[in-house]
Amino acid sequence: MNNSQINGSRKVSLFFINLRQSFIFLNYFISALGIACLVFSEVFPSAVYFGLYLALSVCFFYESKGRIPLEPPVQLSIWKIGVAFFVFFYFLGDFPVLPVLVSFLVLVMFLKLVFKAELNDYLYGYLIGIVYLLIGAIYARGLSFGVLFLTFYLVLCWVLILYNLVVRKVGSHAPPSRFRSIGRDEMIEWPLFSLAGGLVFGSLILTVIIFVSFPSPHIA
Repeated sequence: MNNSQINGSRKVSLFFINLRQSFIFLNYFISALGIACLVFSEVFPSAVYFGLYLALSVCFFYESKGRIPLEPPVQLSIWKIGVAFFVFFYFLGDFPVLPVLVSFLVLVMFLKLVFKAELNDYLYGYLIGIVYLLIGAIYARGLSFGVLFLTFYLVLCWVLILYNLVVRKVGSHAPPSRFRSIGRDEMIEWPLFSLAGGLVFGSLILTVIIFVSFPSPHIA
């Protein structure tokens, strides 16, 4: 193989990525960023966050191998799980509301990582990540959370683009047996991510300009 062929193969590997791989990676990346937002709230001890990241890594490994998600053996009703969860903690003792709520969200997040009845269940992960972001924003101070927020916003836009690409292929109600292997042979060009990133940052800059230039009301 000559140098031009080697350079050509490097170019392909740098500017193209498998749709399935990128979709799975960004889904877990958004969950990891959500857990990072929770760190600012200090709801759990540091060891708990380490355990969450370890469990997230295990789920990522198995999903990248195509072993999960699985179809749930029984119908997973979120509101029924929530009622049982909060009743259990109510009789167990007097616990603060926020740790119980976050524990419930973590439980739902991992249940939805392992078990999915349809492709739409990925949306639960995005919604839970946004709730994590809001919880972290209540307690966060400093620019570090601002960087985390911008990263979360960007990755969320990317993963929603890929989610819609997958939906167009199999439908939003497709079971795991249909969407688990979708996109293995379809490559995504890196310019798609750069274009989406440019639009995201452009919208943020435009929002800041409008906010700063908009006249503020004066209170007499």
